[in-house]
Amino acid sequence: MTDYAVTIPDGPSALLPVVASKTIRARDGNVGEKLKLDVTGWGINQIRELLVAITGNEMQAQINIQNPPAFAEVDGMRGRGIANAQKKVTVSFGMRLKVQALNELKRALMAAIGHSTRRDSGRLSNPANWEFRYVRNGRATALPLSGASGIPMGQNDFITLMPKGVVNGEGTAYATAVNKRVTGSGKLSFRRTAKGKVRKHDQGIGFLALAARAAGASQLFSGFNVLSGFTEKYALPGEVVNRRGPVSHGPFRTGYIKISPKTGKR
Repeated sequence: MTDYAVTIPDGPSALLPVVASKTIRARDGNVGEKLKLDVTGWGINQIRELLVAITGNEMQAQINIQNPPAFAEVDGMRGRGIANAQKKVTVSFGMRLKVQALNELKRALMAAIGHSTRRDSGRLSNPANWEFRYVRNGRATALPLSGASGIPMGQNDFITLMPKGVVNGEGTAYATAVNKRVTGSGKLSFRRTAKGKVRKHDQGIGFLALAARAAGASQLFSGFNVLSGFTEKYALPGEVVNRRGPVSHGPFRTGYIKISPKTGKR
């Protein structure tokens, strides 16, 4: 991921440098470069025009190498046009998730299920019964799994991993209820470091939470949030959180893991 920022510092306009900085977030550390432009004697409107021009040139250069902007922040606000910038523009490029990361997440989930449940029908631990859903620009769309450039992720885009075929002989979806039973059983805990103690918050968690936290600690998900949760709006038909014997108890919700870009405050 690349962050590009152009800033007009505070101070008298006749003495201001315009500072353009670029930070490339690499796996082995951040690489940065900074350029100061001397605008001695320039008027403030001329300086602002320069700010917009520098930003536009960088955006076009990144687009030319197939690295379009993921989101932009103008004077600390999202949604404001770059042409209206007064003091600062920050543009982030290259929010792309590797397909390898999705494979790692599903493997982690299957391992967590295997460590915390007893195999019966095998439906819960079958990777084919869990699917990724990709929401791009507000619409569910097919995941672009081919190619090496990765999956583009804008500030409002996300990917979820949800059960789709974990259904018993009676037609009841039960993955979320099993996750609920595992939670608090003490079977699963997440250790953030090899030698560190397990935090209380990471003890006795479900297999969805364990897979999400393990993924969040992986370099493959650098720049992304990975969280587990429950949805009523998109719950599978009949999916419940609690199930005791043949009786289902609401609320009717489906557990999921969600991947979204880290885009700072909104």
